[in-house]
Amino acid sequence: MKFCFRLIIGLVAFAMGNMPIMAMADLPCNGYEDPSADDEVALTKWALHETSGLVVSRSNPNYIWAHNDSWGTSELYLINRNGGILRSFYPKMVPNVDWEDIAIGPCEPWSEKNCIYIADTGDNLFERKDKRIIMVEEPDVKNYKQWPNNQPLEVLRTWNIQYPDTGLDASSGDPEILKFVNPDAESIMVRPGSAEVYIISKQSSGGEQTLFEMTRSGENAGQLNKIASYEFMSGMGKLLPLVNATTGADFHPNGYRFVIRTYATIFEYDLIKYPDIAEAFLHPVERFDSFPKAEIQGEAIAYDIRDTNNYPKNALITGGEGRDGSNGIMHFYKCIPNEDYVEPDPIQKPEDWTGYQEIEPEPVLGCPDDMFHKHESLDRCDYDSIEACNATGYVCANQIQNWGDGSCRYNHCIVSSCMENSGTHVATNGLEYADPAFESFCEPNTIENCGSHGKACAESVEHWADGQCTADGNCVVSACVDGYHLADGACIEDDADNCGEAGNRCANLIEHWAEGQCIDKKCIVTSCEGAYHPYAEENICEEDSVEHCGTHENNCSQSIDGWNGGTCEEHVCLVNACIEPMQVVENACVEPGTEPTDPDEPGPDEPGPDEPGPDEPGHDEPGIEPPGPDEPGHDEPTPEIPASDEDDQPEFIYATNHDCSAAPMQPANPISGILFALLGMMGLAIRRRNHG
Repeated sequence: MKFCFRLIIGLVAFAMGNMPIMAMADLPCNGYEDPSADDEVALTKWALHETSGLVVSRSNPNYIWAHNDSWGTSELYLINRNGGILRSFYPKMVPNVDWEDIAIGPCEPWSEKNCIYIADTGDNLFERKDKRIIMVEEPDVKNYKQWPNNQPLEVLRTWNIQYPDTGLDASSGDPEILKFVNPDAESIMVRPGSAEVYIISKQSSGGEQTLFEMTRSGENAGQLNKIASYEFMSGMGKLLPLVNATTGADFHPNGYRFVIRTYATIFEYDLIKYPDIAEAFLHPVERFDSFPKAEIQGEAIAYDIRDTNNYPKNALITGGEGRDGSNGIMHFYKCIPNEDYVEPDPIQKPEDWTGYQEIEPEPVLGCPDDMFHKHESLDRCDYDSIEACNATGYVCANQIQNWGDGSCRYNHCIVSSCMENSGTHVATNGLEYADPAFESFCEPNTIENCGSHGKACAESVEHWADGQCTADGNCVVSACVDGYHLADGACIEDDADNCGEAGNRCANLIEHWAEGQCIDKKCIVTSCEGAYHPYAEENICEEDSVEHCGTHENNCSQSIDGWNGGTCEEHVCLVNACIEPMQVVENACVEPGTEPTDPDEPGPDEPGPDEPGPDEPGHDEPGIEPPGPDEPGHDEPTPEIPASDEDDQPEFIYATNHDCSAAPMQPANPISGILFALLGMMGLAIRRRNHG
């Protein structure tokens, strides 16, 4: 995203080209010359790869102070005009959380000593609570060789800055509110003489930029007070409003003018015409519609106060970051002199000046343990990195076995990937990064933790029974639970065509199989083809025979009484010989002259389905009534019914035991019942006549 933003700025600036330079009679320069090829300097790539602040030394204007943007080392580099690094310095125990700009001004109001002011005020997400200004005394670099590299500088003062109350509710976290409540700021300037410190907000989304003055001393030290607001609008900014954001500022040492830059252009201000800085802030003089030399994310500007023939002391220096692997860059702008300009006398201390209120310096914050650590041998806060995490020389790759890549936060090596083909994966002990006991490591791949911690193969592969975890963290199943078989690296439910394993067909395993099931990886036959039947005990299809007909247990000689020979056809016993004297009748062995019992007809002792029982009246017959007064009682002999001709008697077939009380085997005919009733009534009438 940042790269795209910088690319857009560069392309738009290049497209617009050099625009007319505006002149103003009250400023010493009518304009500034476009930098030539000799006026473009590449900075040292390994050190100043993200240059964010530049300022010319007051002790030796031939040299320039420079520093990196956020998360760089907390170092101030002294460089020459060819971009070479001469020496490095650092404020003791002060981290570079987000250093955005640098300025030089009096250490105290009207002091002759100059100090370097570092604005650790960057906050793109509007969430920092530790924004501050750091002040160190500028070392005398007339002879820089007297200073060793990595020279510590005593911190004289730090201010924890606070923005004024806007009345807006920031609890929602809405960026459109936060940018006013707790804005990002990338510009600082210190007024000569009075040492007034000014911060300018950066509205990167476009809109008004606000000028704040910082309270230097007293109970409200560090409090920012709003001075004025103004929306900077350059030619390029009219096309792309976000490039109007301010990224750097500087006061001229004479105190009568100051300069502000945006991504798009440079604005200069006249404090002679507008002595009130709030009024001056509302009357910028635009020096370019767009930069003659495109700077990818240009963030630095300073007055060049050398006084030579080539570079009069009113020139400008700008700088751009060199991110994404490139180096930072500087450009020098020569002043086009205003011949009518008369340099005013230096600013004098007010006659009513009563002195500066000395107070005890606020304590230095030190090295926050979320992203910094103390250098092993220096009083310096170094940014945590995988090459120096928690301590100088603490290399994460040496501390975590099979380390592939990661980061360093809260003094912990946080592994994000493990070495390829190491058979390990990223794991932690489950604590938060900020917890001092947090651990990050490369855990071996196992079937309980395959590819990631807690990924158990038995849970990630359905119906898993056994297998292995490969070196690249994949579960490979080799056995499935009952009811499933392995196919194409997965567990598939068993069926008769794949029983226990893919392609294991039950019809191929059990001869004469017709149907069945696969249970516990075994084929269980339930029906067979043709003249075969299932034999459960041996789980086979057994051929039909008279000993095993239709089922293994069906022996024809036992299932058909009197069997003496026969066959089994279509699972049915067919008798063709009986034990003498029994005879074959309708596939049964019966006594001679005896018809086989129809299994669907009632037995000899059972009433027919529609006949009354032996003690119940028939459907059409009256029930037996008690004898009348003229009829014989129970003890009187029953009159005999005259015998009919033998041919008229119905034929009865009785059971073998000749139980005369048994019901006839043939079902009763309703008509026969009626005839019997009529005969009975006739007999009764004859009997009464004989007795009369």
